[in-house]
Amino acid sequence: MCRLISLYGKCATKPGGNETWIRSTPLNVLIYECISAGVLDFDYAPVLTDVSFNGMTKKVWLNMSQEALTAVDELREHGLVRAVRMYTTDYKSMTAYQVSDIGMKMLKVVPKALFDELKHIVYVPDKENTYSDKVLISWNEDKNEFSIRCLAPLTLPAFSASEVLTASKHPTTLPCTPGRFQPFVTYSCAP
Repeated sequence: MCRLISLYGKCATKPGGNETWIRSTPLNVLIYECISAGVLDFDYAPVLTDVSFNGMTKKVWLNMSQEALTAVDELREHGLVRAVRMYTTDYKSMTAYQVSDIGMKMLKVVPKALFDELKHIVYVPDKENTYSDKVLISWNEDKNEFSIRCLAPLTLPAFSASEVLTASKHPTTLPCTPGRFQPFVTYSCAP
């Protein structure tokens, strides 16, 4: 769990350095994808939650894992993960996470082979298996669904130009199968 958060949210390593955060909703979508692929061993269930987009909030059903949220809370209690409470433009409270300096030090001593399966979920597949471009989570307000997408052009021969998102403002669901896991999917939500 700490490694998943670290791929999107890290503290600054030096004064004035860049830091990143991952918001709770995209993290929950990634957690669900990891559970579906068998990378994380947690249960999940549908939960009615708020999704804020362009200043408006919708209630949608998302498959969320209470076990995963408990794991994140335990990482926070041990100082491995930090959380910050923020507000959306429509004044809805949300939480974002990042791995702390202590968490980054802990991850350095854990064998990298333990995270190999996570790579197939979080990174866009390419012919050379460079694992250089991370997937992003996108909300489509009109369709009430999340999509996993990328910003970098894909070079796999099975994709046509219309299927690949190349820094477009309009997210596209990728029609590919990373590694041996489930295809990237679009998560539909009830209105």
